[in-house]
Amino acid sequence: MAKIELYVKWNKADAECHCHPLRKCEHKNECEYMEININPYEGMEECMNGNHTYKRVNGRVRQAR
Repeated sequence: MAKIELYVKWNKADAECHCHPLRKCEHKNECEYMEININPYEGMEECMNGNHTYKRVNGRVRQAR
């Protein structure tokens, strides 16, 4: 699991600006400090064990699902 720390400036539901805490940002007083935890392997088992179907398109095998 990876932990990311950011300062984020929001405009309603959209992120306008995001900066690393060690870098200077002109909007730092307006930004919200966030800690985000990311798991890059989330959903991997479901993807690997899922039902996959293949079909031939223009002479190539393509994954349909």
